[in-house]
Amino acid sequence: MKSKIVKIFIGTLIAQILFTSVPSHSYARDTLYIITNAKNPTQSLSKQDVQNIFLGKIRSFPNGIPAKPVNLSKGSASRKAFMKKILKKDERSWRSHWARLLFTGKGKPPKEYQEPQDIVDLVEKKQQAIGYLIGNIEENANITVLLKIHLP
Repeated sequence: MKSKIVKIFIGTLIAQILFTSVPSHSYARDTLYIITNAKNPTQSLSKQDVQNIFLGKIRSFPNGIPAKPVNLSKGSASRKAFMKKILKKDERSWRSHWARLLFTGKGKPPKEYQEPQDIVDLVEKKQQAIGYLIGNIEENANITVLLKIHLP
């Protein structure tokens, strides 16, 4: 009787170990997408390029087309991930950076939108727009993915 209980226990334990070690789609990593309009000839950007555009250090894509970054609103998961992975800033330092640029007349921060779909809609319409979002970008003939960042 004891050996039967031990065998059941060991079998259950092995099954649990195997089940938790197999990757599952429900545990798939999120992805941060940096996107632009498909009519923009730029096909990819480095993290540094994206950082420079969103911090106002450069104002155009490598091909010379003006870059108009668009931002999600404060508190969104996409914005937090973008700031951490791309800008290497927290909300406070981001605001401080743009306050200095505004005060000196050297730039205005990217316009903010509430929903990721707002970013997608804008990028679909404007060739110079560049935005970001977390999620699954469905194939869209009007959007080019410039950079993908897999999040833990």
